[in-house]
Amino acid sequence: MLLAHPSGGAFLEDVARRARKYYLGLVTIWQKVGDLTGSEHGETILTNSEMKLLLKQSEEIIDAADTRFRFTPGERRFLLGALKGEGLLFARGGRWPIKIEASPAEHRLATTNPRELLEMAGVSSQELAPGVGASSRTVNGASSAGGKRS
Repeated sequence: MLLAHPSGGAFLEDVARRARKYYLGLVTIWQKVGDLTGSEHGETILTNSEMKLLLKQSEEIIDAADTRFRFTPGERRFLLGALKGEGLLFARGGRWPIKIEASPAEHRLATTNPRELLEMAGVSSQELAPGVGASSRTVNGASSAGGKRS
């Protein structure tokens, strides 16, 4: 969103250029590489990024990524067919295929799956009316679907 505005893009570009000097890290996440390569600020952010991780790419957007990163035919096939959590890591001058898997503890901390959140809150699906819980959240240990406190 910031890159869509001139002042936001200039700010991100400035941070990207200066961060290492102050021992800072900048993490940016984009759905489409083309959003970065299509702007002067975005190109500077990419150039100053020590590491880049590309996950699965669709046919519609891989050409912009390929233009920027010059994939080998194997890398291109890999990114087009990548499964959940698979990608290509660019770091320290190399390119490596990578698979990212959360440990069970990490998964519990990061999940947004409503059914899993209800299960962690101690609410079984049998306790809910049909269709309830599709968008429930757990707040302070209580399910917003009327579940029990744990």
